[in-house]
Parts: sequence; C-alpha cells; structure tokens
Amino acid sequence: MFKILKRTLKILLISYFIFNPFLTQSIHANQEIEQEKSQAEQELEELKAERGIFESQISDLEENFLNLDTQIRDIIAQQEKIEKDITALNKKIVKLKVLTPKLLEQRRALLSELYIIMDDKLFYLTYFISADRFFDLLKGKDETQIVMEERIRKIGLIDKVLELITKREELYDKKIADLKSQKQESTDRIVLLHMELQKQQKGLESVDLRAIDLQQYLLSLGKMNVLLERDFVGWNRAEGDSFVFIGGGTEHGIGMSQYGARGLAELGKNYQEILRHYYQNTRTGWRRNVSEKDVRIKITTSDGGGKVCVEGGSANNGTIKKGDCFKLTGKVTPDSAETFFKIGNNEYSGWIQISSGFVINHINIEEYLKGVVPAEMPHSWPLEALKAQAVAARSYAIRSIKPPDHSFDMYNSTLSQVYRGKKVQSNETNRAVDETAGQVVIYGSEIVPAYYSSTSGGYTENNENVWGGKPRPYL
Repeated sequence: MFKILKRTLKILLISYFIFNPFLTQSIHANQEIEQEKSQAEQELEELKAERGIFESQISDLEENFLNLDTQIRDIIAQQEKIEKDITALNKKIVKLKVLTPKLLEQRRALLSELYIIMDDKLFYLTYFISADRFFDLLKGKDETQIVMEERIRKIGLIDKVLELITKREELYDKKIADLKSQKQESTDRIVLLHMELQKQQKGLESVDLRAIDLQQYLLSLGKMNVLLERDFVGWNRAEGDSFVFIGGGTEHGIGMSQYGARGLAELGKNYQEILRHYYQNTRTGWRRNVSEKDVRIKITTSDGGGKVCVEGGSANNGTIKKGDCFKLTGKVTPDSAETFFKIGNNEYSGWIQISSGFVINHINIEEYLKGVVPAEMPHSWPLEALKAQAVAARSYAIRSIKPPDHSFDMYNSTLSQVYRGKKVQSNETNRAVDETAGQVVIYGSEIVPAYYSSTSGGYTENNENVWGGKPRPYL
C-alpha cells in the first residue's frame, strides 16, 4: 500500500509539472516514469509467479476437501444401513422378549412337575449344579426323560438365541461407535481444511488485488508518458453542433457482456476462453453434486391472475386432474414426468409450493437452466456463447441458494435472472446446458456469483465502482 501511495504522489507531482503553464516538459520526469514502469512490470511478474503457487496449493486443498466429503458420504451411507439392520434386529429382540417369559413359565411348570414326580427336594439344586446328574436321576423314567430333555433343549436354545442377540447388539453398537468416531474425525479434518482454504483464498485475493493495482498504475504511467511526449491539450476543446462520446452499454456492466460473448464466439473462442476473459483469474470447473441441487424460484403470477393450472397429467396422486386451475395453499406435486404447471403465459416443470400471495417453483437446477439460457440469450447465437451463458447462469444460481428457512432463492425476472420455464426451451440452448452440466466458474476454491449484462460498450466495470463493497479480483 505504501508503494502505491508513493507512486500516486509521484504521479501527482509529475502531473503538476506537466500542467503548470510556466514549466516545460521534463526529460528527467520521463526517465523516472520509465524506471517506475520497469519496476512495476518486474513486481507484476513476481506477483504472477506468487499467484501460481497459491493456485497450486488451493487446487490440492480442494481435492482433499472433495475426497473427505466423499468419505463422509460413504460413512453416512454405512451408518444408515447399520441403523436399518439394528432396527430390524430390535424388532426381532422385541418378539423374542415377548416369547421368552412364556417359555420361562413353561420351564418353571416343567421343573415343578419334575419335583412332584421325583419327590426330590434337592431337584432344583441338582439341576443347576449338573445337568448330567439331573438325567442320572431320571433313569428308568424314559417317557418323562424324553419330554423333559426336549423341553430343556428348547430352553437352552432360547438362551443361546438371546445370548447371540446380545452379542450382535454389542457388535453393532461398537460398529456404530467406530463409524461415528470416523465421521467426527473426518468432519474435524474438513473444518481444518476449510479454514486453510479460506486462508489461501484471502492470500489469492490479496495477490490479485495487488496485481490489479499495479496494472492500473502501469496504465496511468502509459497515459503520463503520452502527455510528456506531446504538447499540452486543453480540457475543453469540443466545437460544433455535435461530437462523439466513446463507450456505452446497458445495465450494470459487471462481469460478462452477452453481446461480447457472442462476438468472441464468432471469433472462434470457446466458452472456457469467453468466461476467463470476463471473469479474470478464474477457471471453469466441474463441481460434484451441483447438478443434483434444487432451486426455489418465486414466480410472478399477475399475468395469470394468480391461478395455477395443471397440464400434461394429474397431480397430488390424482386428486388434481389435467386442466384443473386453482388457487390454494400448499404443495402440488406432479404424478408423472409429463405433468407440468401453467402459470400466466409460461409453463413450469418440478413441483409447486403455493403460499399466501406467491407461488414457488421447486425444480432441479439443470432443468431450471433450460428455462433461463433461452430467456437470457437468443438460441440462434453460437453454441460456445450459449455454453458460456449456461455456466455463468449456473454459477449465479448456486451462489443464490439460500438457507431452508428462506421462502425462495431467486425471482424469475431480472431481479435475479430471467426464467420462463418450458415454453422457451430450444434444442440449441438445451444442448448448451447438457454439455456443460455441473460446470461452474471458480476463483481459487470459491464458486463466483457470475454477474452478466447485455452490453458493456467495450469495457466492463469493477464491482466496487457500481455496488460498493470490497473489490473482487474476478470482477
């Protein structure tokens, strides 16, 4: 920061000498600028090398993070299986516990009968001391012996079953404890890795912001060089009835220019190159489970008078028929893939949550994007431009997903990104979504909110200059 302030002060001093009408051009100032320029370029090269180290470290950490995430999911799946097995086993134990008292009652009755038959006060004691001694006492009583042997064998079998169940229960308890310990260990490792990722991310942002400052400084030096090499030009030289302003564009001008993406695609650039051009220092990467996510879109219902109509099939297990239109509160779920919902002039897949005053469309993110890309970019544009739009819209949507306690994630209008459901879909835009499934724009380890607008007039703008907040190197 001190270096940048020093340079800025130097530029102001040089500017003073340039624009002071009583001083001439300074060859010495020109030489100083060239020296400053050389130093800045050298520092910029060092920063680029430093950034490469950060990116390598973040890539390794991100891979470890994904591996641990996979392990945890596997452990959770194992736990779920074990818990199901335990539930089934507990049901068996309950049944046996119901049966056991009955068998024990029979056993007691049997022992009482033996006591009467043998008239032996030491019978119980003898039986529990030695089974062999017990059967010796029954010699000569063959019929009784056979009956009692079978009863005792049944009781012994029950005892063994109960003992086996207890052992199995202990075994499952131990397995669960081990798995929970493994899960906790993996969770702790993920927390540490996440902290390290954040640390590296901040380092990466710091390096990139320093690089951006240097680039801006080099630009200012270049402009100053031009001024030193020519006569002073007055600020107010506009003459005549008309003159030209260079620039223009629409909307916020941050991130990707859609018409610019079209132009780059027509020049032969692929979608990854287009995205890297507009989101600097980023990469296009596939993220596991992105395509499995659902998003919640608030649908504007004013065109349809707030009505929701079921088309293509029935809903809610046949209670709502094809063609039914209604205003109700609650969840409306399609009965088949053919069922969709008509709201106003648009049609939507997924399922519908109707609350007081608004309608929420719950839908898989890839299916959602098939209703976004053609609404944001003409399907006749080059495929690579459409793919860039699909990846940018997917990244924006992922970053817009809110916690479950929020009613919805995004609007279906320019308040978020335009979403028009099934009607606008085309083969070209569907292909762009399918061929980039799960891909997002990544800065370090962060999925970026990939803002975009129609046109930029040749230059995009820094986020902090439009919306305030801290600078984001990729914008």
